[in-house]
Amino acid sequence: MDASLNRRSEVARLVFGVEETQKLLTSCKAKGLKLCGAIAAAAMVATHSSKHLENDQNETYTVATLVDCRKDLDPVLNGHNFGKHFQCYSIPF
Repeated sequence: MDASLNRRSEVARLVFGVEETQKLLTSCKAKGLKLCGAIAAAAMVATHSSKHLENDQNETYTVATLVDCRKDLDPVLNGHNFGKHFQCYSIPF
């Protein structure tokens, strides 16, 4: 990556209603997908599709999901341990 190139970040926010959420959860369960992964993949595909890049152009997209996973660590961390652990997906298109 060339650090001298202009770069930018954007944030998109989407809120699902109860019915849409249930349909999405049902579909994910039927396909063996995790909800977070399905939403991240959809965001990346939508972003890439909206860019209309030339065939020789590519970009890397990243989705960061904040997860409080202290209870899943061994040994378990209590609420007095500050910090968040996060997972991040980077996919080159």
